Formats: sequence, C-alpha cells, structure tokens
Amino acid sequence: MKWEFPGGKIEANEEPAAALCRELEEELGITAELGPVVTTIQHNYAIGNAVELHFYLVKKFEGEIKNLVFKSVRWAKRTELPRFDFLEADVALVQQIARGKIF
Repeated sequence: MKWEFPGGKIEANEEPAAALCRELEEELGITAELGPVVTTIQHNYAIGNAVELHFYLVKKFEGEIKNLVFKSVRWAKRTELPRFDFLEADVALVQQIARGKIF
C-alpha cells in the first residue's frame, strides 16, 4: 500500500485551491481554510504518466476527520514521514518536511 496526501484531480474550470477544498470534504469530511501554496511539484512517472501537484497549507478546518475513501488515515510527526511508503511524486516533499525545510 502506498501512502499519499489527500487531494485529487482538478475538474474543468476549477482552481487548484477549490479542488483541494472539495477533495478534503469528499475524502475526509472536513471544511478547510487554506493558506498559501507550499510548493508545486511536476513529476514524470517511468510509465509515461505526468502529474502536477499543488500543496497548500491548511490553516484550520471544521469537522472531525473521517476516513471516507482511503484504506487508512493517520496523523504522523514530520520526522516519521519517511518511514511510510509514499507515492513516488511525493517522496521529495516528504523528505523536505521531515528535515524541517518546509514547515
């Protein structure tokens, strides 16, 4: 099982921040107030797929986190993140967070 951050595809005519808010509600049942963009990552997988990921700071949220779509949801300390088997596109960000370079 690969770990990933919540989020998903941007729908037609949808801004990245709005897409994340929608996905957080669909996946975790929360209403989020977003802060600034933390980083944007473009990643090309060996099989030919490419993704552009936009990561935002969630300043606060309302509601209790519920696992609505994932196999598992977990809070972790930033230093623990590298122990999880993240999707390839997330690995560099996970390392930066764990080292305190982001947050």
